[in-house]
Amino acid sequence: MQQREEASSLPPAEDVHENCLSQSQAAGHNQVEEDRDLLTIAQQEEIDSQIAASQPLVGPLEPPSMLLQAYKDNPEKGFVEGVEDLARRYAKMRRIRRDGNCFYRAFLFAYLAGLVEGGIGDVRKGEEKEGGGGKGRKRGRKKEWERFSQTVKDSKAWLLTVGYEEVAIDIFWEVFVEELEALPQKSLSDLESTFNEPHGVASYMVWYCRLLTSGYLKKHKEEYEAFLDASYRDMDDFCVREVEPTGKECEQVQIMALVRALGVSVRIEYLDGRALPPGGQLPCHVLPDERDGGKEEVVPVTLLYRPGHYDLLVK
Repeated sequence: MQQREEASSLPPAEDVHENCLSQSQAAGHNQVEEDRDLLTIAQQEEIDSQIAASQPLVGPLEPPSMLLQAYKDNPEKGFVEGVEDLARRYAKMRRIRRDGNCFYRAFLFAYLAGLVEGGIGDVRKGEEKEGGGGKGRKRGRKKEWERFSQTVKDSKAWLLTVGYEEVAIDIFWEVFVEELEALPQKSLSDLESTFNEPHGVASYMVWYCRLLTSGYLKKHKEEYEAFLDASYRDMDDFCVREVEPTGKECEQVQIMALVRALGVSVRIEYLDGRALPPGGQLPCHVLPDERDGGKEEVVPVTLLYRPGHYDLLVK
């Protein structure tokens, strides 16, 4: 793998990823452009500027109770009940920027933060001895980091088989692989800085997650095409319009594809205004459904869904 450019010299990921469409997808790309014309470029830039000024890409740790302010006057009392439930069960949360990439960004940050906080750097430096639970957990996180890194390294080969061109996707893959290789030397503060750098390496990693999602759906289209509505010609059309463009929100079919492509489970708490039964909790789904016989995940990833948006929850 050739040494890539320094992060500071990388062009914005959203400018680069347009080249990732294979020739077989070119016709469908016209629909993407038509969708984007719903807002003029000037209007969209103004919206993006306002969002960037008011919301970090990945926010600091906060108590979930801070959401009460947002819902105190909402007529659907299930929101307040739900926030109170979250505050009882979760110590902290991180708000993620509302820019259409929130699921991918929250999912990836939560997973990588779990590896970093799990001490993979300490294990790599020599903590390999058998012993107490702490060291055992660190060894487990190290193995999971190795598995995940290998999964990403191997992914380029199968993405080429579903129509992507190496010259178009290579820079995204290289950035992801190199960041994973450097992860044991990073602190949580380093990771926060990486994910909050505008147009930085994290944006390349986030878009590669979109690419993995799209590629997995194409590779397994027989399994997933039944979930598409009649407005899409086929899976290629769906991916060009709903998965690959930066800023397109993530629905359950995309979530299923990504977690299966990477071999990582995600737990999603749903704060959607529904009233909770007495003593009840928010509805929660774990994806994928099969969980290796109920075995606890090595790196838990827990997200909060609010209408049209995902944030990150921390125990």
